[in-house]
Amino acid sequence: CAILVTRNNDIYVGTNFGLNKYIPETDSFQHYYSGSSGNSICGNDIKTLLEDDRGDIWIGTWVDGLCRYSVRENLFISYPRVNERNSVYSLFQDRDKNIWIGSWECGLTRIVNAHTPDKCQYVTYEYDPGKSGSLSPSIPFHRIISTDISGWVRPMG
Repeated sequence: CAILVTRNNDIYVGTNFGLNKYIPETDSFQHYYSGSSGNSICGNDIKTLLEDDRGDIWIGTWVDGLCRYSVRENLFISYPRVNERNSVYSLFQDRDKNIWIGSWECGLTRIVNAHTPDKCQYVTYEYDPGKSGSLSPSIPFHRIISTDISGWVRPMG
């Protein structure tokens, strides 16, 4: 389950069965499911949610990749396959407005041109035993956090 409270105090809950937005006026939820319409989320098994600096909601799924919900346009935008598992287990935006993806056994990925899916590129950092300074093989990058003002992303374990 992933829970996000936006800067406008909207509440989104991602579950294994889709995305839900709390509607306080009716004390109910608006449900978003994969395939429910031409404008739907990329997958139902949601692992992470992130509100970026523009107010867009990023949605990471277990095996259905990444999509972004443009709140202003009420539009879900799907992204190209992220890694071999198409797993987006955690999301983070650094102070330079880069979007980072923590995945299950597929390293740490930075998205270049993040708001332009047809032009975006993925830069992935993984363990390479032959390369000095590569990531550690034992770090679980599916859980990432930022702990300092410099904008570094570090693993949590």
